Amino acid sequence: MSLKSWTPGEPKPSGKEYRLAVGLKEGIAQDDAKKIAKIIRDEGAKGIKAQVQGEELRVSSKKKDDLQDVMALLKARTSTSPCSSSTTASPSPGSRASPGQGLGAGRSP
Repeated sequence: MSLKSWTPGEPKPSGKEYRLAVGLKEGIAQDDAKKIAKIIRDEGAKGIKAQVQGEELRVSSKKKDDLQDVMALLKARTSTSPCSSSTTASPSPGSRASPGQGLGAGRSP
């Protein structure tokens, strides 16, 4: 688990030690999702679609390679939020590929 998904609380003394309560972030903020979607639109391939769905950012494409390029782009450009992803390309008509899910950033399983 990435340390970026933790929200630290105030340290409290406990004898000779200090204790720190830590919360976990879930999802992605709307303004962060919009910034990431703009990066994808500006620098991604033409067939890539980015949608903000509540606390998630869904990225879809017909080509698996395009989704992998977006994942590499996001890892290089964004350093403020952890990213979980599942990459499966949507099948083209007549192919035998499994149904696609796209790239979901934000929630971790």
